Amino acid sequence: AASELAAGARGAGLGAGQVTTCAAAEEAAALAADLVRAGDLVLVKGSRGVRVDRVVDRLRAERG
Repeated sequence: AASELAAGARGAGLGAGQVTTCAAAEEAAALAADLVRAGDLVLVKGSRGVRVDRVVDRLRAERG
Protein backbone atom coordinates (compact mmCIF):
# COMPACT_ATOMS: atom_id res chain seq x y z
CA ALA A 1 0.00 0.00 0.00
CA ALA A 2 2.84 2.42 0.80
CA SER A 3 4.33 2.14 -2.67
CA GLU A 4 0.93 2.81 -4.23
CA LEU A 5 0.44 5.90 -2.07
CA ALA A 6 3.93 7.12 -2.95
CA ALA A 7 3.25 6.59 -6.65
CA GLY A 8 0.01 8.55 -6.30
CA ALA A 9 1.81 11.40 -4.56
CA ARG A 10 4.40 11.55 -7.32
CA GLY A 11 1.64 11.37 -9.92
CA ALA A 12 -0.03 14.36 -8.23
CA GLY A 13 3.10 16.43 -8.68
CA LEU A 14 5.37 15.79 -5.71
CA GLY A 15 8.99 15.32 -6.68
CA ALA A 16 10.80 12.04 -6.09
CA GLY A 17 12.85 13.70 -3.34
CA GLN A 18 9.67 14.73 -1.52
CA VAL A 19 8.22 11.23 -1.23
CA THR A 20 9.85 8.54 0.87
CA THR A 21 8.69 5.11 1.90
CA CYS A 22 10.17 3.01 4.70
CA ALA A 23 10.23 -0.75 5.10
CA ALA A 24 9.98 -0.68 8.90
CA ALA A 25 8.80 1.58 11.70
CA GLU A 26 12.34 1.96 13.04
CA GLU A 27 13.48 3.25 9.64
CA ALA A 28 10.60 5.73 9.57
CA ALA A 29 11.41 6.84 13.12
CA ALA A 30 15.04 7.51 12.24
CA LEU A 31 14.06 9.41 9.10
CA ALA A 32 11.51 11.52 10.97
CA ALA A 33 14.01 12.30 13.72
CA ASP A 34 16.49 13.53 11.09
CA LEU A 35 13.93 15.67 9.26
CA VAL A 36 11.97 17.30 12.09
CA ARG A 37 13.26 20.65 13.33
CA ALA A 38 12.32 22.85 16.27
CA GLY A 39 8.99 24.54 15.63
CA ASP A 40 7.75 21.89 13.19
CA LEU A 41 4.28 20.47 13.62
CA VAL A 42 4.09 16.76 12.88
CA LEU A 43 1.02 14.62 12.28
CA VAL A 44 1.76 10.93 12.57
CA LYS A 45 -1.02 8.92 10.99
CA GLY A 46 -0.94 5.19 10.87
CA SER A 47 -1.66 1.92 12.52
CA ARG A 48 -0.24 0.48 15.69
CA GLY A 49 -0.23 -2.76 13.74
CA VAL A 50 2.67 -1.43 11.69
CA ARG A 51 4.21 0.10 14.83
CA VAL A 52 3.81 3.77 13.86
CA ASP A 53 3.81 4.53 17.59
CA ARG A 54 7.59 3.96 17.45
CA VAL A 55 7.89 7.09 15.30
CA VAL A 56 6.09 9.11 17.97
CA ASP A 57 8.19 7.58 20.74
CA ARG A 58 11.44 8.45 18.96
CA LEU A 59 10.36 12.02 18.21
CA ARG A 60 9.34 12.54 21.84
CA ALA A 61 12.63 11.11 23.07
CA GLU A 62 14.78 13.25 20.77
CA ARG A 63 12.72 16.41 20.41
CA GLY A 64 10.71 16.54 23.61
